[in-house]
Amino acid sequence: IEMVGLPGRERHQVVHAASMRDGLQLLHKNSIDIVVLSYRLPEVLGNCDLDQIVTLFPEMVVLVLTSENNLDICKKVMETGAQECLIKNEFNRPQLFAILQSAVDRQQLRNSMEEERIHLAEIANKQALKYRESKAKFQAICDSAFDGIMLINASGQPVYCNESASKIFGLRLSDIKNLSIDSLITFEDGDFKPQKELKNGDNPGDNIKRALGLHKNGKQLPLEVTLNPVLVEGELY
Repeated sequence: IEMVGLPGRERHQVVHAASMRDGLQLLHKNSIDIVVLSYRLPEVLGNCDLDQIVTLFPEMVVLVLTSENNLDICKKVMETGAQECLIKNEFNRPQLFAILQSAVDRQQLRNSMEEERIHLAEIANKQALKYRESKAKFQAICDSAFDGIMLINASGQPVYCNESASKIFGLRLSDIKNLSIDSLITFEDGDFKPQKELKNGDNPGDNIKRALGLHKNGKQLPLEVTLNPVLVEGELY
């Protein structure tokens, strides 16, 4: 164990491990910030030691030293997760500390970005849960209503109906979605024009219409239809 550092900067404790097994024991038992790893340690082949460290300690800064000036080796260890791959005897002490500091700064940035990503994911999951809960409450309320309720987009296509509406037409929601509102309901005052109805729907009392609904068995049913515009996720229905 020794203390190292540049003049005027914080000094760090260095712990040496002669083998991969000893190194892993030190990592498990101590709070280690940086690992400087020889590409060829006893007991390991290739860069499986690096892969093991990166997998077990993903937030740790890892630098790899190699005696071979081989671009393929450097590319391999960087792809495995090392922050730097250094050629032995091609850098001095100040350069090493500058490289270490740069690697630490980059890793801290990665860790910060990962924490932010996790935080945003948690927020998104909470919002998605609230949306699912709200959707479930809306559906429960609609399904308990005696009157038939349908949600129709601006093109006149049904996108939702409650159980009462499904019973009126004798069709499942999956079947109703494939139909236009004009094939289900005939209004006394003419065809249903979604854009016009949505525009003139400020007063629900103005949009009560008499119509005939077509049941699956071909029977026509007299209906009283109330048209009310609603805004869902920025779109009018």
